[in-house]
Amino acid sequence: MKHTLNIGALVIAFALSFAPATYAQNSHTQMYVARGDAWFVQEKFDRAIAAYDQALLLDSRNAEIFNKRGLTWLAKNDLGLALRDFKKALTLNPQSAEYWHNRGILWYRKDKLNKAMSDFDQALKLKPLFAEALMARGLTRLKQNKEVEAEKDFAQSAKLDAKLLRPIAQGIEGMRSGFVAKK
Repeated sequence: MKHTLNIGALVIAFALSFAPATYAQNSHTQMYVARGDAWFVQEKFDRAIAAYDQALLLDSRNAEIFNKRGLTWLAKNDLGLALRDFKKALTLNPQSAEYWHNRGILWYRKDKLNKAMSDFDQALKLKPLFAEALMARGLTRLKQNKEVEAEKDFAQSAKLDAKLLRPIAQGIEGMRSGFVAKK
């Protein structure tokens, strides 16, 4: 689970852009999002969700906030609420490779491997050099017993980002030892 959570934490760090709003509203929105991010990093997920909720009250059309709250629900293992937020983020911004990747992680955790593959493929269509999506797709392929394709994804992912070698190795070891993401 730490492995998956680390992927989520990496994704959260990618973007802090905000939808247009009045200056004061945007400033308050950013403040609540920053609080949510800080609580997330400290693994105070209920507090993070409360902060993201406040931000969404000010900016209900901000895909990034829905994505971050979805990652927080995912960290809490509330896959239903995570799915709701990822769907909303993708409705607001279907061009975000990160949002497709995050929903793919959710499908992987729910053992919906075909849906996970579809989302990882969409993420890679939008951002072909997305190392984390390649790693996640590789883990999914490995779970589907497609070892040759998985190895290709792992090799490309590691070439793009050497920091992913450890999570890849942990994922492979977890698969070999029978680890299955908790539902």
